Amino acid sequence: TKTTFAIYCTMNHIESYLTSCRTPSIMEDLHDLDGMKPPTAQELRALIAYLTGFGLRPLVAGSASAFHHLILAFGKKSKRDISNLWRPTKDVDLWVSGKLPAPPAGWKRDPEAIGTPSWISPSGGYVDFMIEGDTFPSGGVTGSMSASDDSPEGVPTAGIFDVLRSKLATGRIKDLGDVIDLMLSQNDVAADKKSREQFEMRTHKR
Repeated sequence: TKTTFAIYCTMNHIESYLTSCRTPSIMEDLHDLDGMKPPTAQELRALIAYLTGFGLRPLVAGSASAFHHLILAFGKKSKRDISNLWRPTKDVDLWVSGKLPAPPAGWKRDPEAIGTPSWISPSGGYVDFMIEGDTFPSGGVTGSMSASDDSPEGVPTAGIFDVLRSKLATGRIKDLGDVIDLMLSQNDVAADKKSREQFEMRTHKR
């Protein structure tokens, strides 16, 4: 998946991630996701605009937001091999601040969804909702979230610490990998910042 990840690094993080997760040849090289897929980038943008009209402050959360923050932290200049950080998703997790309205035209509720409200897009993509105040099966509660200052245009994305908190609240083993990678990415950012500060101090002394 190194080529896939390189392409992902050069494009809009969220949009290219969704495109990759909808590409059959790429998904077949990874593992079976029960034939499910996320919505297209255009569908996601339209859904965000629709929900924003109801004052629900939608934010991309889950795996898509985790990889957005990983790309921002590591970037193409990282000395580490970060191609293994690309992991597929079968849906988009979307945080909202209140009760959902009826789905927009062309969308429908997932009749097989259990516990978590889920909608299906016109192209057959899945969106799972994280509603503020709802409780996870693990007992954790979906808390408030704020948009990251580095969100892609038109795709507000949950801040990194909100993403960490929500992934810990799920109690799922598969989310721990993202938690570890995100925490390591922040260590890299801190180390890089310290190196820059030390270099600047040495430069000013000369």
